[in-house]
Amino acid sequence: HRQIREAGAVAALVSAVKSPKSTPKVREDARVLLWTLAQNEANHPTLRDADAVAVLAGAVTSDPATPSVCECACAALWALAANADNHLKMREANAIEALVRAAGSPTSTPEACEYAYCTLMHLARNPHNHPAMREADFIAAVVGAVRAPSLSPPSVCEYACSALLLLGVNDGNHAMMREANAVQVLVGAVQSPSLTPSVRAHACGALTNLAKSDDNHRALRDANAIEVFVEAVRSETSTSDVFRYACSALAKLAFNEDNHRRLRNANAFEALAGAVKSGPSTSRPCEYACVAFWALAKNVRNHPKL
Repeated sequence: HRQIREAGAVAALVSAVKSPKSTPKVREDARVLLWTLAQNEANHPTLRDADAVAVLAGAVTSDPATPSVCECACAALWALAANADNHLKMREANAIEALVRAAGSPTSTPEACEYAYCTLMHLARNPHNHPAMREADFIAAVVGAVRAPSLSPPSVCEYACSALLLLGVNDGNHAMMREANAVQVLVGAVQSPSLTPSVRAHACGALTNLAKSDDNHRALRDANAIEVFVEAVRSETSTSDVFRYACSALAKLAFNEDNHRRLRNANAFEALAGAVKSGPSTSRPCEYACVAFWALAKNVRNHPKL
C-alpha cells in the first residue's frame, strides 16, 4: 500500500471514478480498490487528500449503475468511519445524508443496508456528527428499524439500538427522539423476547440515557418504562448489562418527585433493596440503588416504603 500511495494511485483511482470517459466497469473496479485501500488506516490521509470520501459518498446514492456500486461505497465509508479523523470530510461530503438514504432505500442490497447502518453507528459515537444526523432524519430512521426489526437484516436492529444508545448521551438529540416515539419503541425492544440479549441491553441503555433528563420523564412514564426497569431489576433472566442499566435508570428517575408515586406503585423500593443485597457493595448496581434510596428518602411520602 505504501508503494501504491507513493505512486499516486489513489488520486488516479478517484479520477477514474469521476471521469465521464470511464466505463461503468472501470468506475466499479476503481471503487472496489478504494474500498480495499480504506481498510488500511495508513491510507486514510491520502484518501482524504484525494477527495475519495466525496467520491464514495456520491456513489452511495447517485450512481445508478448497479446495486453493488452502492454496497461497495457503503463498505468503504464503513471502513473510513472507524477513524474519527475522517468524520469532518464525511460531513462535508454529505456522507451522513447519503448513508441514511441508502439505509432506507428499497433498492439497496441487504449488505449495503447493513454497512450503512453500521457506518452511521460508528459516526454516532462522535457528537460533532449529531447535528448532521438530526438534519438527515437519522433518528426517525433508526427508531423505525427498531420498531420493525423483521423488515431489515438481523444486524440492523442491533446497530440501530446501539446508535440510539450513543445518540441518547447527547441531550441535544432528546427532543427528536421523543418526537420519533423512541421511548415507546425502546421500551418494547427491552421487553421483546424475539430480540437478542445485546439488542435488549442497548435499548435499555438508551432509555437510561434518556432518563438523565427530566424533560423525558413524562414520556418514560407514559411508556411504562418505570415498570419495565423494575421488572428488569427483579428478573433473574436479565443480563448483567440490563440489570445495571435498569438500576441506573431508577436512580435517575428517583431525583424527580413526579416519579415517586409510580416508583412506589411499581414496587421499585423492593427491587432496589434486592439490588443492594444481590452483590458486593462496590458494584455499580448497588451504588445506583443506594443513590436512588438517598433521593427517595428526601420525600416523606416514601418513608413507609423505606
